[in-house]
Amino acid sequence: MTESFWVMEAVRDPSGQICDFRVVDCNLVAASRARLSREQVIGMLYTQIYAAAIESGMVERMRHTFETGETFDGEIAVQAPELAMRHARLKIFPLGTGVAILSEDITARRRFEQERDGFFELSVDMLCIAGMDGVFRRVNAAWQAALGWSVDVLTSKPFMEFVHPEDRARTIAESAKLAQGDLTLAFENRYAHKDGTYRVLEWRAVASPEHEVIFASARDVTEARQAAQIAIRDLAERKKLEQRLVHAERLASLGTLAAGMGHEINNPMVAVVANVSFSADAARTALRALETANPGPEEIGEATSQIRGVFGALEDAAKGADRVRRIVQDLRRFARAETAASVLIEVPAVLEAAIKLIDHELRPHARVVREIGTTPFVMGDEGQLTQVVTNLLLNAAQAISRGTPDENEIRIRTFTDTAGRAVIELVDTGCGMTAETLARIFDPFFTTKRIGEAMGLGLAISHNVVLALGGEITATSAPGKGSTFKVSLPPARMPQKTQTIQIPRIAHTQRANVLVIDDEEVVTRSMQRILGRMHSVEIASDGASALALVARTWFDIILCDLMMPQMSGVDVYESIAASNPEQAARMVFMTGGAFTERTTEFLATIGNRCLLKPFTAETIRGVTAEVITLGTAAT
Repeated sequence: MTESFWVMEAVRDPSGQICDFRVVDCNLVAASRARLSREQVIGMLYTQIYAAAIESGMVERMRHTFETGETFDGEIAVQAPELAMRHARLKIFPLGTGVAILSEDITARRRFEQERDGFFELSVDMLCIAGMDGVFRRVNAAWQAALGWSVDVLTSKPFMEFVHPEDRARTIAESAKLAQGDLTLAFENRYAHKDGTYRVLEWRAVASPEHEVIFASARDVTEARQAAQIAIRDLAERKKLEQRLVHAERLASLGTLAAGMGHEINNPMVAVVANVSFSADAARTALRALETANPGPEEIGEATSQIRGVFGALEDAAKGADRVRRIVQDLRRFARAETAASVLIEVPAVLEAAIKLIDHELRPHARVVREIGTTPFVMGDEGQLTQVVTNLLLNAAQAISRGTPDENEIRIRTFTDTAGRAVIELVDTGCGMTAETLARIFDPFFTTKRIGEAMGLGLAISHNVVLALGGEITATSAPGKGSTFKVSLPPARMPQKTQTIQIPRIAHTQRANVLVIDDEEVVTRSMQRILGRMHSVEIASDGASALALVARTWFDIILCDLMMPQMSGVDVYESIAASNPEQAARMVFMTGGAFTERTTEFLATIGNRCLLKPFTAETIRGVTAEVITLGTAAT
């Protein structure tokens, strides 16, 4: 539940008039938005929580609802405890000696709508939203300024009636391409002006098929239609376009990777599925043999043989599952968001991850030869650097004819140059490039491939990523002699070691209290099996249940899922830390890898361990023993 819920009782002044309302009950969302705990909020006056409640008319609305019995359903603006103006969607209805309030914070939505509408109406560009039915749903004021037609006229009939008859077929074709998912970046056609002339418009557009609309911007370029290029006037617009194209290139790369990922994952999954099925059948056979009235040596021998087979099969299944886990880790590294925080990067690990991701694309073209030398750590976004190496490897493979791997190679070297930089050098035996092509390889949209095979953005994006990391990327090539790409990156500043505080230790051999919090029952059952023989294990399927257990029991370690419905792992930690910081210090978080901006910042602030799923039984036992022994989950 994301809405705030309050139950209030009316408070009267000495004259008997209602002057305020006191909190009788509320949910955790309401207390959190008041920046107080639920216990602190209950009993407070509403004006103590929201100082501007009287000026905003909120108290008067509650009084009116209480006295008249009329439900209020609408929006208000109120001064929040952090002194920011908040907008809320409210329902106030009478309840006993007071009122109940259901409130949804719509501040972000209102801010977005205001900024969107302001941008839309104030832009000097001709912005519009058109339906797939060929009618403008909305146009801004710039259209009337450019063409003379009123907004009502422009939105009252199909936009094709404004297009010059000679340009209609091309316009229909371009609209069809948009509907199929293509971008329109520089399409021109002529639109009728109210004075009887035609104006040449240049278009940029993108379609949203699921909403059946086209978002577009147009410029009147009548006087400059002969210009070879028209500069993008607004820097913010250029940035948005660049981000969209970077995303498109990332998706294109992922599409290439996906072709081989099914094969790479399905092979180890055969080991997992087949061996688990075999183990289940063998276990049933052994159990039947042992459940006979008086099992003899033959039955016991058969059961023993079956159990040995189960052990072997489960070992093979574990190896297959671990292989899938490593593939998923490599994909996670590649697919991280562009805004991911900078981290220390080990260059050889990035190279290996990139090679494994596209090994199925490289093998038909060439042998990959590694010459891995010592390099310093670098600082940056690991996903972006993986994309750079992936782009260079794909370019090298595509420069070599398919089916000749024994005759060709892609050689990757890493070393430290005289300036102390980490260097990645990639040399291929492909067809090479002419001087004219080499001069343009880092230009956006430049490609030597056929239309539809590539966007011409891979090397341009790689160039920008390397520059953003403070490095440089260069290339040398000649026709028939292959190509060499060199990426040089500055070394990272290694963090200073911090002094650790000595804390009392607990012998890890003792039986300890363990709490596992996860909304996935299969996870909690697995953890209970792994840890249950050595420790006393309690499980909770949600944050509220976990807090109830913590309130009455001390736990030597708490293993908590980070992303849960209703109450996240962050919320659980904050609730525990508020009353028992020593208990919160023993929390270890678990996640499948879905990090939000809030969770990333949270983990960086508190410093507690966070385990990426899936993990092995050995890993969870080791972490449990360490936390019990050290008395803290800090890394």
